[in-house]
Amino acid sequence: MRIVVLTATFIISLLSLGCKRKEGPQGPPGPAGQDLTRPKRGFIQGVARGRDNDGRDFTIPFYYSFEPYPGYRTRIDNYTERFSFYREDSLGIGYVSISFKYDRSTRSITDLQIYGEAADIDARDFIPTYTFSGYYMNVTGDEISDLVIGEDSISGKFKVVMQASPPNNLYPDIVSGSFGVRLLRTREYNRMAGQ
Repeated sequence: MRIVVLTATFIISLLSLGCKRKEGPQGPPGPAGQDLTRPKRGFIQGVARGRDNDGRDFTIPFYYSFEPYPGYRTRIDNYTERFSFYREDSLGIGYVSISFKYDRSTRSITDLQIYGEAADIDARDFIPTYTFSGYYMNVTGDEISDLVIGEDSISGKFKVVMQASPPNNLYPDIVSGSFGVRLLRTREYNRMAGQ
């Protein structure tokens, strides 16, 4: 009985391989797939300049427009808002993150954090990079300047001075640039636990 079933299966398989059907007409195209490109809403651009530990000058330009997650404008109280935004390059090598609090009543900036990786992804032989960071409790200079705040956007200039680290490097490095980004508005509600 087993031999009969196996023989019949084999013969049917051979017959199905030998019988080719004629192709019919092409059907209509299917729906378009999901767009997986990362959004580009605004930019952070600039240049890192300095001198490496061997005494060679460097200049690394960067332009970042990809937004892996949205920037925020968060209302803290009647006068204070927190701004936070981030942009990166198309390869995910270079990025800049900027966040700070802004008091509308005094037009002052506090709790400023700027950090990132300057990367010139258009360089020819290799991609030069420079890691930087700056934290400023009270902004008194040009760390953030020419600030323009819209309903859902912000633009301005930034500057981070990376102090020299003797004895190898006696010269400070400077990362400066500008930004113009769109933001989501949020509201922060705080309450102590148990109240």
